[in-house]
Amino acid sequence: MLNVTKIKLQNFISTNEEAIIRFSFFFLGLLVFTFLAVLGWQKLQYGFNFTDEGYHMTSAWRLSAGDHFLETEILALSKIFNSFLFKFYPDITLLEFRKLQYIATISALVIFSTALFQVTKQYWVLPYILSLFAFTGLEPMGCFDTLNYYSYPHLFITLSLSFLLFGFHQKRPTIKRLMFIISGIMLWGISFSLLNLSLVFFSPILLYICMRKLKFQFFSFSFKDLCYVLIPFILCWSLFVAIYNYYIELILKSVFYALSLESNSVGRTIHINWEALKHIGVSGVFLAIFIASRKCRPVFLMPVLAVSSVTMYVFIETSFWGKISPYFYGWFAKPMWFASLLIAFFIIFWFNVIVKFFKKQNYTKSEELSVILLIPIILMAASRSLFSTTGILSISYYSIPAVTAMAFVVINNQQIHLKSVFVKLLILIFLFTPFYYTTSMTDWEFTYFDVRPKDMTTTIQSGFGKGIRTNEAYSRIYNWIRTTSDKYTKEHDFMISYTTTAMAHMITKRRPSLDKSFINYSSVSIEYLTNAVDKMIRSVRQPEIAFVFESPPSLLRSLTNKDMYGWVGKCFQFSTATDPLSIYIKTNMKYVENFRFSPNNDVKCFVDKKNERLLCDLNK
Repeated sequence: MLNVTKIKLQNFISTNEEAIIRFSFFFLGLLVFTFLAVLGWQKLQYGFNFTDEGYHMTSAWRLSAGDHFLETEILALSKIFNSFLFKFYPDITLLEFRKLQYIATISALVIFSTALFQVTKQYWVLPYILSLFAFTGLEPMGCFDTLNYYSYPHLFITLSLSFLLFGFHQKRPTIKRLMFIISGIMLWGISFSLLNLSLVFFSPILLYICMRKLKFQFFSFSFKDLCYVLIPFILCWSLFVAIYNYYIELILKSVFYALSLESNSVGRTIHINWEALKHIGVSGVFLAIFIASRKCRPVFLMPVLAVSSVTMYVFIETSFWGKISPYFYGWFAKPMWFASLLIAFFIIFWFNVIVKFFKKQNYTKSEELSVILLIPIILMAASRSLFSTTGILSISYYSIPAVTAMAFVVINNQQIHLKSVFVKLLILIFLFTPFYYTTSMTDWEFTYFDVRPKDMTTTIQSGFGKGIRTNEAYSRIYNWIRTTSDKYTKEHDFMISYTTTAMAHMITKRRPSLDKSFINYSSVSIEYLTNAVDKMIRSVRQPEIAFVFESPPSLLRSLTNKDMYGWVGKCFQFSTATDPLSIYIKTNMKYVENFRFSPNNDVKCFVDKKNERLLCDLNK
């Protein structure tokens, strides 16, 4: 009896010691997470973008200024969410928009972590897994930190899976159904944000089938539960289409137009990217070493993993000693390695799932959890990669659930599960650090057509860009555009900004005359511009002012010398241009001012010949 009591006391002490160790590592993880979160918050102020980020902002702001969303770009309706923000807070700045994205990220991570803890009871590891996103936010590629059709799906899939897990954990039927309904609404949000991600609708159906075929033991999902997830998705879209019944027709026209462009032809969209496969192959070997090393003796395990981690870091930094071409012109070279790790994990994981299925082996709780997390991610990544110029790199936009699945599979592996918390933590550090560190550093230094933060010497003092740090040239362009537009026009007048400079609309708060606010000279057809100009005239949306950029104000950093920058070359020669938009500006508008922002790049300002302020100046 005394021995039994002694054994129980020892087990109690051992259990308490382990609990203290786990909490200590959790507290340390929270410190790391908080430190990165503070850096991520500070990072938001750096970098200004006249092109893509301006497009995302303009497409939403113009709705709050009076444009109808079905008369503008219609495939990405996430702009409607942003337009509400502009309506409630008309003076919101770009920096405040970035902060909202960051707050949404942290909120989603907290909700997701809570759901994971409820179903796994593992908490100490979560701050380490999610630490990358405390710095990068929903945008691991480092392009733009606002809420847009890239970041919204990342937010919604994280929330959808969170509420799905809450539903699995709940015992009370009413709360369980509510959780599944909210999960379904979040799925609809993904589809609404970017229409080609509607494939995610089938993820609950595939999950329902997989849970029966694979004979899940730890999670249950009935047909009634499936209906509670799918019905909100169907009802939300049905209601939207019922109200705007010509939306389907517009979608078909948009699809036909997109397919007519040479840049979106099948041969260009669907192809084998051999350089991407090389990335996946190297990352796959690295991951396979980690999987194989779990059988090593403890004395060999850590050295093997440490050497593998350092070697992988060297591979990423040197692009496999120059043997693999940097991905996408070198802009996203480091994030591509992170994406390739996720894809390599998908391949290895599903191979293991299939093998276990044919061997009739049971799945662990972590494997079942990973199936739940990965099914929608794979559907979204497959759909997005076909429609994005960045290809499979776009999987990084859904990486919060993906890395979580990987981490839980690794630390709960049969050979790893019984090891100490310290050993598990070291394994995760060696696994993720090469990818997390290089992705974070890219996010810090790559400001998408702006200079590095250390080279940003100016802070924008007023207007939509207030509080943003940038280079002096961008600041001068910004101030000139704002001053010139105020000189000749009034707020909410119509304007043209040509070419690829949508941010000019946000700087001036002048509405786009055309349905398409992001006019890229090389990617739009003459037929499209002809129809766009005709519609502009019929709708009485002729511009009061036009800014013509023969070259968008965009800086490119040298891939060989990080201290050197160069301006993007000319897109077209306006004086000899014969496209419909250029002809309209030359015919109906008067050239008034010019601003040279680099030795070979100017922005020209034109004003409507009937402009009252111009006529007044001319009379003087």
